[in-house]
Amino acid sequence: RKAHASYARNSTRVLPAVSSSIPEAVGALRRGEVVAVATDTIYGLAAHCESKEGVEKLYRIKGRPLDKPLAISVGSVEDVALYGNVSSLPCGLLQELLPGAVTVCLRKREDLTVARIRPEVVSPLETIAIRVPGAAFIRDLCSSLGSAVALTSANPSGSPSCLRIEEFSSLWPQLAVVLEKHDSSSDDASHTTEERCEETSSSRSGSTIVDLSVDGTYAILRDGDQQVLQEIRQVLERFGLDES
Repeated sequence: RKAHASYARNSTRVLPAVSSSIPEAVGALRRGEVVAVATDTIYGLAAHCESKEGVEKLYRIKGRPLDKPLAISVGSVEDVALYGNVSSLPCGLLQELLPGAVTVCLRKREDLTVARIRPEVVSPLETIAIRVPGAAFIRDLCSSLGSAVALTSANPSGSPSCLRIEEFSSLWPQLAVVLEKHDSSSDDASHTTEERCEETSSSRSGSTIVDLSVDGTYAILRDGDQQVLQEIRQVLERFGLDES
């Protein structure tokens, strides 16, 4: 098929993760639907974080316990401060870490309301996990939506994460659209080959999760790619944070 062609399997639309696919994906999210989306690590399932229906559907598709919070993805580093408390972080730290294959756990803003994020996403924790992925497509999707998306890996809970859409085809009937990684050697040059997931020994582990909720310290909650993890540690230590 052509790089920008859409097609359907079992009535589920599959679109390339390129700019022209964003309006359809945004429409689905605003209707309370769930979409599968390519990121800079593994495939994810996304729902509008302001949509009760969408977030509940995401939990149901994933088979995830409701007491297990989700991460969110935002469109830019500046958007992190809309959801997490960044006031105690060293100046410039987030700009060094993000965008990239890292999830930062921050104290959530005290003024977060149901109008901006469903409580199921963050409750009952005092922290919130936030991503600004290295892949331009999902950032552009969040920016066009005008909100964060709740994001989790595109696999049933307890199953391996996925690098190819065929690996989670059992979930397709419950999804509005599947946004497939786009081969950037074609005409959409804004999304580079560096954004494509390649299988390595740690490629299915997803992003590295770093807890920055305690002033002056950091904790690695989940290892991702080992090279990325090493780079993250170097940045954190350069900014004077101690590992707890």
